[in-house]
Amino acid sequence: YFPIFEKYLAEYGLPDELKYLSLIESGLDLRIISYAGAGGLWQFMPRTARLDFGLRVDKYVDERFDPYKSTEAACKYLRQLYRIFGDWEMALASYNTGPGNLTR
Repeated sequence: YFPIFEKYLAEYGLPDELKYLSLIESGLDLRIISYAGAGGLWQFMPRTARLDFGLRVDKYVDERFDPYKSTEAACKYLRQLYRIFGDWEMALASYNTGPGNLTR
């Protein structure tokens, strides 16, 4: 999946090293679902994927498991988090826990 990640990271002007986040989140297992319900390479929660990033998540299609669409959504999310916090360490921490939890 790294060539896909690298393409989108470059397109969004994000550091290439962020490709390793998916390795940490999912072990590069495309079909993995966490105990909390996060799914796919980038471990999006259904609500976040659907409402915040426009991925289709319903009983017929779940785009969290599409490596292209989910990677683009992850890039948008990471860019958004970096704009909020201005720091990659904080952006990465908030990716996992959510920006609201990190702010609290």
